Amino acid sequence: MYLLLSRKGCPKSFRRNSFANRTYRGVDLVRSVLSFKHYARKRVLRGRDSERSREAQNAMINELRQLKRLSHIHLVKIITSYTDNEYIAYLMEPIADCTLETLLATNSPPTPDYKAMVRTFYGCLAGALNYLHKNKVRHRDITARNILIKRGQVYLADFGSAYNSSHCVGSATRHLHTPVSMDYMAPEVAKREERDSKSDMFSLGVIFLEM
Repeated sequence: MYLLLSRKGCPKSFRRNSFANRTYRGVDLVRSVLSFKHYARKRVLRGRDSERSREAQNAMINELRQLKRLSHIHLVKIITSYTDNEYIAYLMEPIADCTLETLLATNSPPTPDYKAMVRTFYGCLAGALNYLHKNKVRHRDITARNILIKRGQVYLADFGSAYNSSHCVGSATRHLHTPVSMDYMAPEVAKREERDSKSDMFSLGVIFLEM
């Protein structure tokens, strides 16, 4: 579902709520006035003539394209998207309790319940990444802050840098201008060499070490 609005704001069937302490990099909370259900909303400013703004808009458009063709229990789910005079936006589930980065930073020393929960994350994240790669999608920005936690479940998020190689003969690339996170960067990415799905696996391995 996609909506084009003539004026600034949410579709009329949704209203903005406070996201309290759960604000996450341009994400806020909206509520359906029909079902009273809440959704997370991610949005970026549109129409700004600067390189940073264009990059943000392109990343958002790419993220929408990827999420609309993907469906997995451990990926965020897109509900609808829209544009108005000021923003490109989409609504998604789940509404995260926190990111994995926050969870790891605030649970020291770890409790037995925490350890039991985190043990389930390994298989869930590996399964999500396997699903992406089987569908010819590389995430390319797997970090602890791009993994959301909701009621003890993990979800891969932030597909703005994702690359779909289904239209290519091979999956290897040498993109030099893709946003990367230094702490999770595979050696071949750091050296600006050709890279493929193994670079995602390296990043996930770093996360496994952090957990």
